[in-house]
Amino acid sequence: MVDQKLSGEEEIRLKQSIGNLESAIETIYATRQPRNLFGEEGILVRTLGFDYQGPTRFQAQYFDKRRNQSVDTELSEVIEALSVYDNNPSTDNEVELLLEVGDIIFQRTVVNLRHKENEKYTDAIDKLDSALAYIKTELDTRNISFDKAEELVGIKYGTRAWLGQNNYIPKNKTLERKLCVEAYEGK
Repeated sequence: MVDQKLSGEEEIRLKQSIGNLESAIETIYATRQPRNLFGEEGILVRTLGFDYQGPTRFQAQYFDKRRNQSVDTELSEVIEALSVYDNNPSTDNEVELLLEVGDIIFQRTVVNLRHKENEKYTDAIDKLDSALAYIKTELDTRNISFDKAEELVGIKYGTRAWLGQNNYIPKNKTLERKLCVEAYEGK
């Protein structure tokens, strides 16, 4: 894997190939398994916390064994990003908020594509949909488009899929952010 800056031509090819979240997920998971749906480090725990009872009743952190520390769930990161945006409603903070929302959209899409055979699939989707409905309401009150989060998540994970396929280190937050800001600004 290469960790280097893309050439102008490579960046153009990247931009032309990204945007579809389902396609990105299929590419990302073509060579690896997605996380389990349930369990200590399963998708639901990492996204919504243990014993999720709704968007206002959940545990904000879980223990990440790989990092050997407690970390915020995806939902608590969205709630924090909402607070940051409320304190400073800048373009940067809106993009960051949309990217955090996108992470939950990503997890819901992974569950839909890769865990339909799980006997608790419907329960998992219902919980993720409940969180996303709450988030959509919060975005609507701030006049922020949920659809924009869906667009940006395709760019973020499409970038990771393309980089991985082209022998780069897949996670390049600087490049992801740059491409998402450009899309947000309509460039």
